[in-house]
Amino acid sequence: MSKSLNISMLYGRADCILELTTTNADRFPNPRAGLAETLAWCNNTFNFNSTWCVAILGAHTLGQARPSASGFRGPWVADARHLDNAYFQDLRDKRWLQVNRKTVADPRWQFQARGQSMFMMLNADMCLLRDIQPDSAGRVVDPLDATPESSTKDDVDTFADNNEEWIRVFKAVRIN
Repeated sequence: MSKSLNISMLYGRADCILELTTTNADRFPNPRAGLAETLAWCNNTFNFNSTWCVAILGAHTLGQARPSASGFRGPWVADARHLDNAYFQDLRDKRWLQVNRKTVADPRWQFQARGQSMFMMLNADMCLLRDIQPDSAGRVVDPLDATPESSTKDDVDTFADNNEEWIRVFKAVRIN
């Protein structure tokens, strides 16, 4: 059983160059992108290395995507109220299938857990585990099982196996 961390919710970093009221669409990584673009966004926006980028995306363990905000739908994990490593465990351990949650004209390709359609991952999540190559609409053509492991898979494994290590890195990235 993993332990969750009880911390006060704060938004942003003390050294963040973006303001909370930004209307900049780049305030989040592109949910349709693969690993190279996701890591470049983390580095260019926050000067994060790849391990820090993986750690901060673990914040997806909280909350859920809402169609009214992004067009995407669903929680990343079953209990989206606890800050723990469930995101990494689910990312690694569940079997995922990519589905379009919107229309052909305005696609929202996201991964859903097989047999548990309420749980989801975006390309910006899945690329941490698998070297997916999405098209411009975000669709991944190759089956996940046939896709090579991502260069950040070791970080996903470390955080999935060790909640305390993820919390340690997450706090260093998030609070410093």
